[in-house]
Amino acid sequence: MFEKIKNWIANLHKMPPGQMAQFREEGLLLSEEWIKAKLTYLDFRAPGKRFLRKSIWFRSNLVITNKRVFATAYTNLAIDVPYTDVRFRRMNFSVDGDRLLVTFDAGLFQENWSGKLEYRFLLSDPPRAVSMIKEAADTMAKEDVKDLLKFLKAFPPASREIALGLRDWVWGLYPKCNELIYDNYNFLAFGWGPTDRMSDIFCSIAVGTRGVIFGFMWGVQLEDPKGLLSGGGNQFRSLRVPDLKKFPKGDVKKLLKQAHDISIANLKGRERSPQGQTVTKSISAKKRRPDLSKTKG
Repeated sequence: MFEKIKNWIANLHKMPPGQMAQFREEGLLLSEEWIKAKLTYLDFRAPGKRFLRKSIWFRSNLVITNKRVFATAYTNLAIDVPYTDVRFRRMNFSVDGDRLLVTFDAGLFQENWSGKLEYRFLLSDPPRAVSMIKEAADTMAKEDVKDLLKFLKAFPPASREIALGLRDWVWGLYPKCNELIYDNYNFLAFGWGPTDRMSDIFCSIAVGTRGVIFGFMWGVQLEDPKGLLSGGGNQFRSLRVPDLKKFPKGDVKKLLKQAHDISIANLKGRERSPQGQTVTKSISAKKRRPDLSKTKG
C-alpha cells in the first residue's frame, strides 16, 4: 500500500501520456513540469469570496504549443486557452523578473467573478516563452484561411494567387489587427482594422469579375505623391493589381502607415479589441462571380 502511494506521489507531476501526445500533434514549443507558480487575486469578488489581495503558491505544469497555452495548478486545470479563442487577445503575457506573468480580468472565463488574476510561472527563460506565445498566436490568425479559400474558389487561379499574396504581405505588417471577410454580391472583400468593426478597416483586398483591387477606406485623406490611387467617391481610393510582381510594395507600405494611423486616431479611446483575429462577417446568398469555364488556367 505504501509503495503504491509512493509511486502515485512520484508520478503526480507528470503529464498524462495521451495529453502529451496531443500537445505534440499541435506542435509542442515548450513543456515545463512541476515548476513553482503563484496566483494572485486582486480586488477579487466571487460568490462567497472577496479578496482585496491574496496570493497562493503552487506547482504547475506549463505547456505552450502552436495552438494554445496550457497550465495546471497541481493536478487541477488553471489555464487552457487556444489562440483562436477571442478571450486570448484579452489576456496579457509578459515578463516579471524570472517569471512568465499572465494577467487577465477575473470575469473573462467566469461570468460571476470580478477583479484581476495574475499567474506567475518560474521559468529559466521567460522572454523566450512570451515570444513563443506571441509568434504562435500571430501565425494562427494568418493561417486561418478555411473560409477565405472556400470563397476564392469562385475566382480564376491568377486572382487567387494575387489576393493571397497580398494577404500574406499585410498580415506580416499588421499581425495585431483583425482580418474581416465579406463574401458579398459583387466582390469577395477582406480588410484589416484595429477592431472587428467595418468602419475601422483601414485597408482591404477585393476580388471581383475584373480582377483584384487593393483599397483604402479613407483613401481621400492619404498623401499619394505618385498618384497610385484612383476613385471618384468622397472616401474610398484604390489601385488595381493585375500582377503581384509589379505591385509597388514600398510606396503602398507608406500609404498603409498613414491609413493605419488614421484608423487608430478615429478610435478616440475605444479599445483595440479583439486583436489578430480572422472573422467572417457576412456571406451573401446571391453572388456575381466570373464564369470560370471561359478562364484559362
